[in-house]
Amino acid sequence: MTFNRLFVALILGGVSLAATASANTLNYSFTFLENNGACSDSTFYNNSDQCYNYRLGETGGGNLQVDASLIDAVGPQSVSLSDLIADNAGTSFTYALTILPGNTSAEFTQAYLSSPVTFTFNDGLMTGISFTSGSPFGDPLSVTGATYEHRDSYNGYYYGPWTGQKTIIQMGTLSFAAPVGGQPTGTPEPSTWLLIVSGLAGAVAFRRRVQA
Repeated sequence: MTFNRLFVALILGGVSLAATASANTLNYSFTFLENNGACSDSTFYNNSDQCYNYRLGETGGGNLQVDASLIDAVGPQSVSLSDLIADNAGTSFTYALTILPGNTSAEFTQAYLSSPVTFTFNDGLMTGISFTSGSPFGDPLSVTGATYEHRDSYNGYYYGPWTGQKTIIQMGTLSFAAPVGGQPTGTPEPSTWLLIVSGLAGAVAFRRRVQA
């Protein structure tokens, strides 16, 4: 085998190993957790927004399926859903928030997204999501980092000095689970690059010995 062929074989072997290591599909799930005490502080009537827990019992969650190679294993990362899909068409993102207990048809879902979606990670763990969503009934949902806020879009629930202002119907937090299906491999594994470098060093030494 000539040096050039050996060089190509080593490179392809290293790339193949890296691809194999990052072929896993990760499943990141999150849960909406309503905060039923969010509107009960003593300064409530001095707030600029009317705030009350009109619809108790909001439940829901979501899921991101993404190739392990697209999520950095170490350090902070912020990436959009559109970029993840551009890198791998198999990426998917779904969510559902049911606002009326027992009524599964009244939901915020990905079908009503009204903004781009951005995910934040740290050391491969999801730490936040940002997007806004509409709904079949007109209410807007805003998700920012690890919190969410659901407002009323109509005037039917307004009263007193807040007439004409947006009503906060419910708010809460997001709970993120560790990924299922493997570990993020967004940066090359040191062992893979060590194999490539070691192979190249050996190939160079071999070529010099042959030419001597």
